[in-house]
Amino acid sequence: MKKIISPLLLTLLAIGLFSSCAKKSSNTPPAAPVSAISATLGVSKWTAATTSVNKSSTVITIKGTKPDGTYLKVTIPPNASTGSTYNLPSSGIEDFEYFDTNVAWLASLGSINVTTFNTSTNVMSGTFQGTLTDPSNGSNTIKVTGGTFTAVF
Repeated sequence: MKKIISPLLLTLLAIGLFSSCAKKSSNTPPAAPVSAISATLGVSKWTAATTSVNKSSTVITIKGTKPDGTYLKVTIPPNASTGSTYNLPSSGIEDFEYFDTNVAWLASLGSINVTTFNTSTNVMSGTFQGTLTDPSNGSNTIKVTGGTFTAVF
């Protein structure tokens, strides 16, 4: 009897160990996208603490703000679509700007690219880069690189 129990016990233990290693399926849905905006301004990474999106019949504005009052804002037309590129300066509404509590720096050169715009899920994302200029002193500039935005309407 002793010999029968030992192999049976080992078999049950092995089954228990291997079944506990089986991959568990997860029914957790992917995280919903959230609005966000960030860029490197000069040599400093800037990331918004809060981001708001305004979409009207005339403009889409993505504005990120930090607790210190600084903000970064991208403005594009409401008819933007995946693959749209806006070169700056523009004669239209396309623009990006940075406000640092003293100066509203305006894009004097650069581009805004809409990489995705899903009208079914109301999510848009894109990139931007260029040069910001102090409008009161054109020789003061800030280089903007690696700008990204996600807008959820």
